[in-house]
Amino acid sequence: MLEELQITKLSFVILARSHNPSLLNPDFLKINNIINQNWITLSPTFSTEQLSQVIFKNGISIVLQPDRLIINQDFEDDFNDNNVLLADIASKYLKTLPHINYVALGINSTIFVPFDNEERVNNYITDTLLRSGDWKDYPNSTLEVSSTFIYSFDSYTININLSKAIKTEDEKPNEKTFGLLFAGNIHRDINLDMTSTERIAPLIEQIEHWHNDFKTYLSIINDCLLRDKE
Repeated sequence: MLEELQITKLSFVILARSHNPSLLNPDFLKINNIINQNWITLSPTFSTEQLSQVIFKNGISIVLQPDRLIINQDFEDDFNDNNVLLADIASKYLKTLPHINYVALGINSTIFVPFDNEERVNNYITDTLLRSGDWKDYPNSTLEVSSTFIYSFDSYTININLSKAIKTEDEKPNEKTFGLLFAGNIHRDINLDMTSTERIAPLIEQIEHWHNDFKTYLSIINDCLLRDKE
C-alpha cells in the first residue's frame, strides 16, 4: 500500500544550544557551499536575533532559532528518496559550524492518504483504528477524532499524529479529496563529545542514514495503521 502515501513535506530539525539566528541569510549559505549557487529566493529573507528564515523557489526553506535549525522541503510531485536534499544541506551546515552544541535530531513529515469519500475516512478511524462503542454516537453531535501513536525504540522514538483531512488543488479549488493526514516525528537524542575534533561525526552519520529511520516510520503507517484500509 506504499504507493497510496502522498508525502508532501519533509523536515530535518536539529536541536542545539546557543545558536545565532542572525547569521542565516542566502549569502552565508552560498559562500559556505551549503546550497547551490543558482538557488533563487522566493521572498525577502526574514532575520532577527530570535528567528531567521530563507525560502527558496525549489521548495526548500531554512529556519534558524537559538535552539534549533529547521530545514524543510515541500514535494509537489511523487516523493523519491533521490530528490531529498535535506541530508546534504544539513551535513554541509554542520561542517560549517561544528562548534555548536547539537543535542538532538528530528525528522518530521506530512503524509496524506486519500480515500474514496468522507464516510470511508470516518469509518476507518472509528471502526478499524478505535474500539467501537457508545463514544461514537452521542446524541445531537458531530464527532471528529484524531489520535497520537508513540513507538519507542532503543535509541529513538517515532510519534505519529493521525487525523481526518481534506485536500484541494489550486487549479481545482472546488474539488475535494478526503483522506487521512499523518503528521509524524522521528526523534533521536545526540550526545556529542565536544572535546573531540570529530565532535559532529555521530550526528552527520545519523543524518546521512536518515532513510533507515524513515523506512521504519513508513512501515508503521503501511503495515500497522493502514493494514485494514481496504
